[in-house]
Amino acid sequence: MRGTVAHGAAFSKHFAAFTLAPECDDAPGTSAGDDGNAGSSSLVVDVVLNAKDGWDRNLLGDVCNALHLPGSPYASNPSPDTPTRPPLNVVVELIDFTEERLEPVGDAGESPGVCYHPTRLRTRVPTSTDDDDGGWTTWTAAPRVDETPRASTGKGGQKASKGGQKARKDTRAIHFAALLVREFGRDNLRKGRGVVDVAGGSGDLAFQLSVRFGIPCTVVDPRGGGVQLTSRHRRLLASRAANSAAIDDEWLASSPLARQLRREWETFAPDACADHVKALFDERLMFDASTAALIRDCSALVGLHPDQATGAIVDCGLVMGKPWAVVPCCVFPNRHPNRRDASGRVARTTDQLVEHIAGRASGTRRRTLPCDGANEAVWWKPEEGMEGVRQGVGREDWQWPTKPPGVAGKTGGPFQLKALADSLRERQTE
Repeated sequence: MRGTVAHGAAFSKHFAAFTLAPECDDAPGTSAGDDGNAGSSSLVVDVVLNAKDGWDRNLLGDVCNALHLPGSPYASNPSPDTPTRPPLNVVVELIDFTEERLEPVGDAGESPGVCYHPTRLRTRVPTSTDDDDGGWTTWTAAPRVDETPRASTGKGGQKASKGGQKARKDTRAIHFAALLVREFGRDNLRKGRGVVDVAGGSGDLAFQLSVRFGIPCTVVDPRGGGVQLTSRHRRLLASRAANSAAIDDEWLASSPLARQLRREWETFAPDACADHVKALFDERLMFDASTAALIRDCSALVGLHPDQATGAIVDCGLVMGKPWAVVPCCVFPNRHPNRRDASGRVARTTDQLVEHIAGRASGTRRRTLPCDGANEAVWWKPEEGMEGVRQGVGREDWQWPTKPPGVAGKTGGPFQLKALADSLRERQTE
């Protein structure tokens, strides 16, 4: 697959994108390149160079320099005011690559398009010819390692750098938020009151959901003050605004990838801030009209290392028929001797706790997040396993429903919260 670089930019030291136009304009209706994979001459080919595909920062910088991509930290003129159209029509041939289908942007009838992730390509300056083998330069990404990298260790297996370990752990909120969006759908998570982030602490996950993805989010935690923008958050917001501005209208009109990137980066809402409810996450929330409405109208219940609230998230989600997802951490086996793995042993390790949670209902799924520390995510959607919920579920860590004090008659059961909320409102107005 071959073409010339028509648009592109190096957005960071770890990510760049460019669009290839057909190499020859004198053959309408023919494919760009010798193998015919690029489609007709009226089509463009979107290409991504990503650190996740093996392009480390030094190699990526060298390739961006060879492609004359504006914004490269290694380019002679990395000014953000540099036009996105490269000054030279560098010829690029993709040798080894994978294909990614893009999300549709704009009108419903628009084709979503694809982009390509090369692991091996070659470039040629426009003054060279096909007969001039010396004009080609071949670039090969490092082999991709799928397993999570571990922290470096010194003598005796001790951690050589706490900073290195912390940097890897800091990515878990990013990866968990991305998993939630991918598995539950961004539009679904935006419904109602949005996501309830249980034991969200300083708001790392809530920041990713509310600011990065534009998903309403409420942190339920007796501690902290909700989302607090740190200097790292502000740098991220500034970089996303600069990246969005680097995609000009001409590139936007010709490239599905450019449209998707612009949409994702413009989704960032610097003024977005998650709500914060200072309370323990237990069944007592259902005895207050406002928090009961929050639980009833939320789109999902999630927890990233929610400690003692882990079981309550799972119970509440199953009772209420709400999507839930957790990344368990602490186990508390003495407080929860009823939690057992498939062999009947009391869950005393994080792995055993994950196994117990995954067995609470049919349709649960799990995945290891690419970060250090406790990183096993478990999630469930009601449409995938409601019939497999065990009888009596929701009575271990989420002891609702019970009749609230002073409420006459029946509460209506766990799937009829409106009756309970109405009763509570009547009590408050008396």
